[in-house]
Amino acid sequence: MRRDTVHRLFWLSLIIKGLDGILEIAGGILLFAIGNATITRSIMWLTAPELAEDPHDLLANFLAHSLRHLPDNTRLFGAAYLFGHGAVKVFFVAGLWREKLWAFPTALSIISVFVFYQLYRLLQRPSAGLTVLTVIDLFVIAASWREYQVRNSTPLLARDLETEE
Repeated sequence: MRRDTVHRLFWLSLIIKGLDGILEIAGGILLFAIGNATITRSIMWLTAPELAEDPHDLLANFLAHSLRHLPDNTRLFGAAYLFGHGAVKVFFVAGLWREKLWAFPTALSIISVFVFYQLYRLLQRPSAGLTVLTVIDLFVIAASWREYQVRNSTPLLARDLETEE
């Protein structure tokens, strides 16, 4: 791939990651603020029309059953994970957007920790959503690493050319 294309994809992935981070923060706050009873009522309200039409609907039954038995500590862990993951994304996207070199290796490290955790979770319980999130995170790692290499080498190269003249 040409450098321009990778560069554009890097910036596009930053925008997506930033928006995703904001949504994760909002989801974490929402999940923390509402109780299990509210979650169960909401899912039942959302799935009731589908279950009325097709009582054997796989997705609607799965959601209704899974969330009916959601332990409080699982909800709180999910809220903390979403909020933390989102906050890290927004913080580092802001640093990367402002082209701060410290943000690149730090973001790579933190996102890598999340990827390892996500891979661990995928080994225990495969999930399409977590798989997509992991693939996106891996792309962001690769694009960020490439962008960091370009940005980190450019000032040195420019200085070398200035000293030769």
